[in-house]
Amino acid sequence: MVSQTMLDNRESGKISGSNGEESITPETEALFNTPFHLEQEEAITLSKNYVLHMDTTKHGSERVLALGLSSYEACVYSMDTSLRCTATLPSETTPLVDLRFASYNPSLLYTGCSQGIIKLWDLRTTTKAVQEFRDTSDPKSNGLHDREFCSFDVNISGGFVCAGTAVTDGDAYLMFWDTRKASLLGGYWECHMDDITQVKFHPSEPDKLVTGSTDGLINMYDISQSDEDEALLQSFNTESSVEKVKWHEGSEMSISCVTHTADVQLWHLEDGAPYNSFTREDMESVVQMNNKNLAESLYVADVHSTSQPDQFMVLTGSNKSVSRLRSAVTKEGKLSPYSSFHGNKQIVRCSWFDPQGGLLVTAGEGGIVSLWKAGATENVTSPTQLKVTSKLKEKSHKTKSKPY
Repeated sequence: MVSQTMLDNRESGKISGSNGEESITPETEALFNTPFHLEQEEAITLSKNYVLHMDTTKHGSERVLALGLSSYEACVYSMDTSLRCTATLPSETTPLVDLRFASYNPSLLYTGCSQGIIKLWDLRTTTKAVQEFRDTSDPKSNGLHDREFCSFDVNISGGFVCAGTAVTDGDAYLMFWDTRKASLLGGYWECHMDDITQVKFHPSEPDKLVTGSTDGLINMYDISQSDEDEALLQSFNTESSVEKVKWHEGSEMSISCVTHTADVQLWHLEDGAPYNSFTREDMESVVQMNNKNLAESLYVADVHSTSQPDQFMVLTGSNKSVSRLRSAVTKEGKLSPYSSFHGNKQIVRCSWFDPQGGLLVTAGEGGIVSLWKAGATENVTSPTQLKVTSKLKEKSHKTKSKPY
């Protein structure tokens, strides 16, 4: 956690990291001219758990936040007037790969774990999952396979669940279930040659799906087609390893990609090449990480749509200086400094942005959820005094290393 001395140094314009960072000058800060302030933050657990996954939904007028932890647990928070834990789910025995609210019911939450199980929970009673989705292609296996899940998603209509797997016996699978019966419908296994790290359904078209893989491909499918060759609509070659993909609605639908080498690519759906591409070196310069130690530790946390059509906010940080959480904005093919988030205390692993409300939520390796509000600092009551939720049972788990 950042010490009070470091916080004081930051406010005076000098951040002295353990790796000899350069001072932050007023001229540098002036480049990031869209202010955000830390409105609230909360430590989720008492032990050193990472927050790895995040999803949000609306429950009436209330915003609800679901979090997946490195301790294999998931919890749900209300973001109404203050962060408040409203539900915790039983711990899994293997790492969570993601979680998703049902679009049609904010009380239903899907969680997926690497051992090859996706569960549906009713948050009004969390003692037992109401449905489970398993690989039942081999009746003798009792729904237990060696296929390891890396990702999953639920389509906008709530009718289908899709999971992406790690490579097993030379194949990486996309597996589909009918949510009404929890029955396995089938799968695709020819279009990816390596672990499928991302599965993302279209935000409004229930039969359209994109996937990303460490083989460097982003594939787009029409899942109404049972034959995989006919279902494959487009294949984008990123020439890298895909970490994150996301749909973006604007004047034209687009897809953003963050690679494992911290490059950002933007694709239109009919593109043969990205219409915008920014390397790690591009972002190092724009977000002012000119010190070599900082530049080598830059990561891209996420890409978010903004209130302006076809403009995106790229959220970046440094693995060696958690205080250097900054963002850049893409517009008309250019990348420009955007915001600096003073008071950040962790490496950010997941985030959510509401451009209309000017609200950014970040979470990560400090086990902290931070709420950032657009605008200059207001009368915030000691945001560095963390409230700690102890409802979660503290367990020790080793985080499984990724193959990339």
